[in-house]
Amino acid sequence: MTRLMQDLALKAIWAPLLVFSVHMVLWQGTDLYDRIPHVDIPLHLFGGLAIAYFFAGCLNLGAERGWVDQAAGMVRGLLLVGLSCVAGVLWEYGEMTVFKAIGADLQVSIADTLVDILVGTAGGALFALAEWIWRQAFAAGR
Repeated sequence: MTRLMQDLALKAIWAPLLVFSVHMVLWQGTDLYDRIPHVDIPLHLFGGLAIAYFFAGCLNLGAERGWVDQAAGMVRGLLLVGLSCVAGVLWEYGEMTVFKAIGADLQVSIADTLVDILVGTAGGALFALAEWIWRQAFAAGR
């Protein structure tokens, strides 16, 4: 494993993998999704938080290596929210593809899919806001 992959694993990718693992356990190991249809809402929120955390870690690692300038403030926040939204859309496309491939009709509705994307994006925005507040507090404490 390269040093970059080790750094990504330690600093960034563990969060989305944790949320994905919880999702898989709930989907395959329980009937919770059948009993409580909207149980996926908090998972999409945590997924948005986790994927924004991942992208923030990628930006930080890229800046540490001199590959990209460190985005700051509103630019960083908008980038994290936008990337979280794109990840949510790709997740929903992936879900649809897998469900069609296995012959399952698990996509509830277009409205449900859009809410999933919105909640995931809100998770990304929540992370971006929390990170911005943290950075402001850290900068003030110097």
